[in-house]
Amino acid sequence: ALLRLCETYRWEFKVYTRDELADVQAVENPSETVRKWVGVPSVSEAASLVYARADRLLVPKVKSTKATLAVSRMAFFDRQGDTR
Repeated sequence: ALLRLCETYRWEFKVYTRDELADVQAVENPSETVRKWVGVPSVSEAASLVYARADRLLVPKVKSTKATLAVSRMAFFDRQGDTR
C-alpha cells in the first residue's frame, strides 16, 4: 500500500540502513521495542531527520495501530542558492 501511494503521487520511497538510522542523535522518543526488533532506537523520527537533513523534528512521532509518523522541515534552495 505504501509503495502504491508513492507511485500515485510520484513521491520518492526511500529506505535507510540501520547504521544510517543509528547515527541520528536528535531522536526525541527512542523506543526499546524498536531497538529490540530493529536494532536501532528509532525508525520514524530518525528517518525523517535523515531525509530532511534536519537537526530537529517539526512533529515528534505519532503512533496509530497501523503506522508511525514523524515530520521534519526540509530546507530548500531558491534560484540564488539561499536556503529558506
